[in-house]
Amino acid sequence: VMEAALDGLDQACGQTALERMDLSGVFRKEPITFETRAAFADQVEERLLTEMNPALTALFLGMTRVVPISALLMLTPDELEGQICGKPDIDIDLLKRATEYDGDFDEDTPHIQYFWLALARMDQDQRSRFVNFVSARSRLPNSLDDFPMNFKIQDPKPSARENPDAHLPHSQTCFFTLSLPHYSSAEICFNKLIYAIENATTMDDDFNNRETWGQGA
Repeated sequence: VMEAALDGLDQACGQTALERMDLSGVFRKEPITFETRAAFADQVEERLLTEMNPALTALFLGMTRVVPISALLMLTPDELEGQICGKPDIDIDLLKRATEYDGDFDEDTPHIQYFWLALARMDQDQRSRFVNFVSARSRLPNSLDDFPMNFKIQDPKPSARENPDAHLPHSQTCFFTLSLPHYSSAEICFNKLIYAIENATTMDDDFNNRETWGQGA
C-alpha cells in the first residue's frame, strides 16, 4: 500500500521525499511525516512554479531579439497570444477570402455551398478541429496577408466521384488542401466532415488514405 501511495505521489508531485541541505551543503532526502507534510507541500509548490523559469527566460530573451521589450510591454497576455498563435476563434469569412477552388466548380456549386453551411453549423471547437485537419494547426492567421498559402478545395479521387456520399473528405496538411466529395446534401456533408475531423487525429493520416475510407459510414 505504501509503495502504491509513493508511486501516486511521484506521479502527482514529481518527488516522494522532503529534500533538505545538510551542513556540508549536500541535499538529503527525508521521508515525509505528518510533521513535515506542510514543508513538503511548500517545496513541491515552489519547484512546480519555478521549474520552467530557465526555458521561459530563454524564450523571452529570444523574443526580445526580434521585438523590443517596450513593444511587448504594451500588449496584454491575450493580445500577445493572438499575435503569436492567431485568434482562438475561427473566422469563416476570413477563411472564405483565403480559399481557392481547384476544379470545375466555384463557391456557388452545391457541394461547396454545403461545405460552408457545414462549417457555419460547427461550434468553435469543431471549427478548430477542422482547421487542424486541413493544416495541422488549430488556429487561422490573423489576417489575409498572414496566410502563407491559400486554402484550396479540390475534387476527390476518381473512386469517390461515382458515389460521393459513401466517402469521407481527405486533406493534405502540408498544402492546406481539402479533397471534398460532391455530397448530395448539407446534412451529409456536415456528418462526413465531423466524422473526419474527430477520427483523423495525426498528420500521419495524410499518408494512410485508403479507397475504402467512408464506405458504409
